[in-house]
Amino acid sequence: MNMILLTEEQANSVRGMYGEYSMLDPFRVVEGWALPIKILEKPEFSSVKDFLSSLPQQEVTLIVEDDN
Repeated sequence: MNMILLTEEQANSVRGMYGEYSMLDPFRVVEGWALPIKILEKPEFSSVKDFLSSLPQQEVTLIVEDDN
C-alpha cells in the first residue's frame, strides 16, 4: 500500500479533525508514522495537502495480527 511517511513530530502536527466528519490519525509503521496516500485526493484535507505532498512516499506492507 502506498503511504506518506511522517516523523512523530509531523504526525502530531496533522493529527486531528478536519471538518465535522473527517479525521487524520497517522499510524505507527517500522519507518515511523504513515498515512494512506489516497488522503491527498480528499478535499477535506486540502489545508494540509501541500505539506503532506512534500513528504516521502513509499510502498509499505501492512501486517495485521489476529489476537486469536
